[in-house]
Amino acid sequence: MANWPWPRAINPHHEQVSAASGSWVRGFEAFNPQAQYASDLGNFGLLAALACPFVSKAHLRTECDLVYVLYVFDDYTDAEPESVVREMAAVVMDALQHSFEPRPSEEILLGELARQFWARAIPGINALSQQRFVSAMSDYADAVIAQAADRAHFKPRTIEEYLCIPEVLENEIVTEVFFHTTTLVIIDNDLASFNKEQASCDEDWNLIYVIMRNLDVSFDDAMKRAVDLHTEAEAKFIAASHDIPSFGSDELDAKVQLFVTGLATWPRGNDCWNFESERYHGKKGKEYRKTRMVPLLPKIPELIRRGSRQRDVIIPVVDELQRTMSIEAN
Repeated sequence: MANWPWPRAINPHHEQVSAASGSWVRGFEAFNPQAQYASDLGNFGLLAALACPFVSKAHLRTECDLVYVLYVFDDYTDAEPESVVREMAAVVMDALQHSFEPRPSEEILLGELARQFWARAIPGINALSQQRFVSAMSDYADAVIAQAADRAHFKPRTIEEYLCIPEVLENEIVTEVFFHTTTLVIIDNDLASFNKEQASCDEDWNLIYVIMRNLDVSFDDAMKRAVDLHTEAEAKFIAASHDIPSFGSDELDAKVQLFVTGLATWPRGNDCWNFESERYHGKKGKEYRKTRMVPLLPKIPELIRRGSRQRDVIIPVVDELQRTMSIEAN
């Protein structure tokens, strides 16, 4: 992101909104104390504030809540078989489609978490955007189910399949800008998360491992290929953003440009969060941002990682893995 034209910015409502959103999600007691501690290190409110620096306080709350919903869903589904993931996804989607109706008392907490998020968000979102969001969440849920199926059946993905993103907008140029934004975030996230995921024996659904397997190349060569893909996506995004047509009115054109700016701030914010939070690099994020040298973490036995579920899911703490590595080295 060294040549990305959009600089780091953070939403001025960050601290207040992040605290409120974090308190809300912790009230569900989705994790045991150890897993909650590990989750808190992710500082997901910071991600929302960096990715959406120019939105209103109410809009930021929606973004913060959404990020928390997605990461709880992600951590819950990581250790589950396809059948259970499919049930969890169905609960989330049903909650989004019936957000003002009470959830069954015996249901997994993901339903009420998603329901409360969407019920609070709906008043500030127009009908068309609501439809698009629910559709996008359905695509995301399908992708999580597919990941679980791949884990179960050891199905390899091609690079093209891995980076396949459904079209969600009508205008071809705007869709292209959206596509390149999503590609950048996927690559950035996989570059940052690979070390933690390989330590968790969960690297099969990471672009670096997908490149290694498909092209039969080394880890270093796969990293170089991912960087090339990232550079290519950057250039295509910038070129496409300059080709956005007029939509016939100054008001609409201004809204489209605001949308494009919002897309552009997400890759920058995501990249900053990767190093400023402790989810992927622990307390050494700032050091790694400067050196770009990240030592590989030791492996967590897969049976331990897969043996815990839902509230007791194991969320690796990078600093603890680094200490283990130092002890083993001595």
